[in-house]
Amino acid sequence: MSYTEEEVLELAKRAYRSGEASFEIERGHCALLVIDMQNEFVRPKWTPYWVPEATRRIPTIRRLIEKCRGVAVPVIFTAFAASHQDLDRPSSGANMPNRFPRDPARSRVVP
Repeated sequence: MSYTEEEVLELAKRAYRSGEASFEIERGHCALLVIDMQNEFVRPKWTPYWVPEATRRIPTIRRLIEKCRGVAVPVIFTAFAASHQDLDRPSSGANMPNRFPRDPARSRVVP
């Protein structure tokens, strides 16, 4: 059996609307992890590694961050630093903000 993206999304929407798919957030036992939402992947046309779907998700992620902060759930952002001699990084990796720890203007993480 095969499903289209539209069918899968509709099934998920129905499950959440009906309460079939849900989960509780226990503030003392969780955190929101925001992983790799960096210019490299989300800024339109900035690099060949741009992920358009990541750009479209920014408003949703922003609302989720605001909700979590509103109920004191920690929000943690990740950004890759130099690892594996940068062989596992896109060629624009050297321009990523976390590559410039001495320049506060470039090393600042802004949600």
